[in-house]
Amino acid sequence: MKKRHILFYGGIIALIAYSFLSLPAFNDYNNQHENYWDLADKSSSIEDKYIYIDKMVESFENSNLQGHHNALVYKNPSNNFDNNLKALTSLRDRLNEIKGMNVASFEYQTAMSQITAQEQGEAGAMLAVLQGCWFKEHHFFFWNWIAVVTVLGIIVISCIGGFIILEDY
Repeated sequence: MKKRHILFYGGIIALIAYSFLSLPAFNDYNNQHENYWDLADKSSSIEDKYIYIDKMVESFENSNLQGHHNALVYKNPSNNFDNNLKALTSLRDRLNEIKGMNVASFEYQTAMSQITAQEQGEAGAMLAVLQGCWFKEHHFFFWNWIAVVTVLGIIVISCIGGFIILEDY
């Protein structure tokens, strides 16, 4: 192997290493927070949903992310950790209210349709902000656009190395 090939092979190795290093980061987040959402989503009873969402709220409350944003520059209320945790807490509180309702009542059916709508649609953005704040604080190089820039940088370096190899032939 010639010294000129180091960019290409180094880039390939860096890309593989970056991929392997990201696995524990995503596993940490999943084990600490996201698995509770997944279990709540799979649960069929309000009581179980409440238990898992409550555990998720508690895990985020203990994460020391208060005051953080899922942004470096354009910080706003929508990408604020506290506001999104408040939305998650309101979901938990709503589930707690529903637990005591009569399953056959109109109020229960209305509340369930609201919860389902929030879980299926609006919750995605909330969860993305919470996840983004966590990654920004704990695994910066795997956070949102920083990860994209890192991977693209490694790919560009590999491509430059590939062109250097082609010049040799």
